[in-house]
Amino acid sequence: MISNTDLIYSKLRAFQDARAKLTDDHEKKLKAMERYRGSRGHSEDVKKLQASYEAELKKLRDEYRPGLQSILGAMLDRVGARTVKAPSQEAINLLTALKMQKNPTRETLYRAAQTMCDDPISLEVLAEIASEHGISQSFRQMCPEMSSNEAAGLIQDMIHGGLDEFLQNDTTKISRIASRFYEINHGAPTPLKKRPLFETKEACFTEVFGLSGDELGKFSAIVDEVGS
Repeated sequence: MISNTDLIYSKLRAFQDARAKLTDDHEKKLKAMERYRGSRGHSEDVKKLQASYEAELKKLRDEYRPGLQSILGAMLDRVGARTVKAPSQEAINLLTALKMQKNPTRETLYRAAQTMCDDPISLEVLAEIASEHGISQSFRQMCPEMSSNEAAGLIQDMIHGGLDEFLQNDTTKISRIASRFYEINHGAPTPLKKRPLFETKEACFTEVFGLSGDELGKFSAIVDEVGS
């Protein structure tokens, strides 16, 4: 049985490759029409070509969006079905003691994290304690597992924006922001940079989910697991 991460990679890549071919064909047609620039009807022909291209893009998005949403939903179901280990009494006592301290140091918090590195829930609470004392510190990289909250958050981000960002745009977000800035402040937009076309599962998750290496492995372990 194909895993959720393999399935969404195959769907995202299939969409990416289909869009790239559609866009490449469109740009070739536009280039071929350049020789007729200034001639009668050229402007109208370009508009018709652009409208046809945008209609094909919409058709492609509408074809792939439901399937991708379904896979993301299945991932959320896996996270929801996961058995979460409760913090040990020792971890609860330590977290309670740290909350009572007026000014716990970064070193103290780090040493505490080392005693609960197999407990993602306790590490999340520890990070909250650190934040309450003005210490910006994440301890999640110390844990061999990703917490259910973090995994669900990554999926929800995709459902509520990330997926549409990918489907709607084949250019990078930062280049669009820069182009808009230059258009407002200097009167002309800058060229948009194309998204790199991914050819591997890891490259796909880096580009779309912002996950790679160990973090991708931890995420996969949750959303691909067969049993609770």
